[in-house]
Amino acid sequence: MAAPFAVGTKSLKGRGAALAAAGLALFSVGQAGVVSNPLPDGKGGGRDAASTYGAAAIGERPFDLDWADRAADPSLLSDYAALRSRARVEAGYRTLVVPKGSNLTDVLIEDGASAEAAVGAVAALGALAPLDEVSPGTTVDVAFAAASPANASAGDADARLTRLRFYGEDGRLLTAERDAEGWKAAIEMPEVEVRYAAAASTIPDSLFAAGRRAEVPREVLSKLANMFLYDVDFARDIRRGDRFEVVYEVRYDADGTMLGTGDIVFAAMTWRGGTRARGYYLSSIEGEPAYFDVNGQSARRMLMKTPIEGARVTSGFGTRRHPISGYTKQHKGVDFGAHSGTPIMAAGDGIVEQAGPFGTYGNYVRIRHQNGYETAYAHMSGFAPGMRAGARVRQGDVIGYVGTTGRSTGPHLHYEVTKDKVALNPMTLEVANGRQLDGERLEAFEAERARTDALRGAPYAVAAAD
Repeated sequence: MAAPFAVGTKSLKGRGAALAAAGLALFSVGQAGVVSNPLPDGKGGGRDAASTYGAAAIGERPFDLDWADRAADPSLLSDYAALRSRARVEAGYRTLVVPKGSNLTDVLIEDGASAEAAVGAVAALGALAPLDEVSPGTTVDVAFAAASPANASAGDADARLTRLRFYGEDGRLLTAERDAEGWKAAIEMPEVEVRYAAAASTIPDSLFAAGRRAEVPREVLSKLANMFLYDVDFARDIRRGDRFEVVYEVRYDADGTMLGTGDIVFAAMTWRGGTRARGYYLSSIEGEPAYFDVNGQSARRMLMKTPIEGARVTSGFGTRRHPISGYTKQHKGVDFGAHSGTPIMAAGDGIVEQAGPFGTYGNYVRIRHQNGYETAYAHMSGFAPGMRAGARVRQGDVIGYVGTTGRSTGPHLHYEVTKDKVALNPMTLEVANGRQLDGERLEAFEAERARTDALRGAPYAVAAAD
């Protein structure tokens, strides 16, 4: 994998300014001074980033850092470039993400591994640990060897899968490597050092494109987008000039080799041309890790706006001319265009009221939620295992897959929200928020939040916004 951030044994602590000039803030636990990525506008350097963000930032914190005192050290930049170059040669890994509704074997095949190689690697690992339920969002590092005459004669016309590694739920590192005798697997509990990387950028087109230009790993961008599924319609709300900011864990072993990314500890975005903004902090104050805004309000909402990842809105809520019948009538939901087989998630906790074929809706699921709310999902190609009337689902559970059953012109999800049987627009719906921290828990969260703010780039790209 061509590492999107510095890799190696060299200590980078206390050298944030020079790394910022190289396009990245990377620092170890406990570092006091950090900087954000400069804007990807060709200007480079902290001063340009400071002047741009300082003029447009949202919030009340002043931006008074003297960036002239943070001149980059040219020798450090040379060392940094050398470390990145060496890491590419020595590691050779790239990172994949296991999506909801998929499995490790399928992910490897989709990335270019032969079915034989993928099955062999997973079988070797499966002999040491159960792999039936690799969690969605698991990041897997894979390496391929270039095709050679010897490989081709063995039946591999393309690059060969040679290595893979990932962390299990219990923190153990699972690895598989192919040699002349076949696949060998191992499991170990490594010593892990957690460092943090910070990135920030304007969004000229899309969040994912801006994130990749800022060298944020794909798996981190996916997690960031999922954090804002309750707030942002990514197909319509993102405008040129909106901004994002993210701080995330980067894990290294005792030798200084990067093992992968971990949790996002802070993320913030503006949307609708900067008229809306919000930031979320990771906290374990209530036992289970969860995200809260600057005031201690849970990021979790009762219902998601978009129960599908990476989709685009193809037809909104309201009066429209039906594409098949030709009649003008009320469209009581929102249509999301996506590839067939894309997983569909339950928008909130609830009980399945109906699951099966339902007239022009095709394969259809309806879920009853709290306070008279219901959600419906139509035109699916199939259902997730166990999807039947009476089944309980949790928010984010896969309930089915995008298809084009029923009266449909192509693969898409038709999504409806009703309250007391009255149709509501899912994209403008404001459902009651999650829990609010108070008392001692709020005080503990505020102390935790201050520690996280010390890891953020300065000046803030998106100040802690409510």
